[in-house]
Amino acid sequence: MQATFETAWVKLDVIPLLSQRAWLFGVARNHLRNLVRADRRRVALVDALSAMRPPDAVGLFEGAVDPAVVDALAAALSELSETDREVVQLSLWHGLDAAEVGQVLGMSPGNVRVRLHRSRGRLSVLMADGEVES
Repeated sequence: MQATFETAWVKLDVIPLLSQRAWLFGVARNHLRNLVRADRRRVALVDALSAMRPPDAVGLFEGAVDPAVVDALAAALSELSETDREVVQLSLWHGLDAAEVGQVLGMSPGNVRVRLHRSRGRLSVLMADGEVES
């Protein structure tokens, strides 16, 4: 309602003299239509954001990964040097390629690939031998 009267005040000079009341109703109608459209857009946005939110019932593992394996992997990772652990985490968990990992850690991409290969082999041996307690 306030927006209608603000518009009328601003456009006081251009309101047709013989149809002031009709013009005012037209302005009010247009403001109401804008409010309805804005409300529809807001509802659509809330619905879209709600659809993007993961369901509340999703667990960390959801049966896809055994928590004991995750614990063993975490223990095996702790056996690696700090640099090798960072190479593995940046590459495999965060999805960075060798050049990006090298940029983060100040290494050449070739050095990153060699470290990643050796670290994966060491992790594989540690996990297979059961050398690490879970």
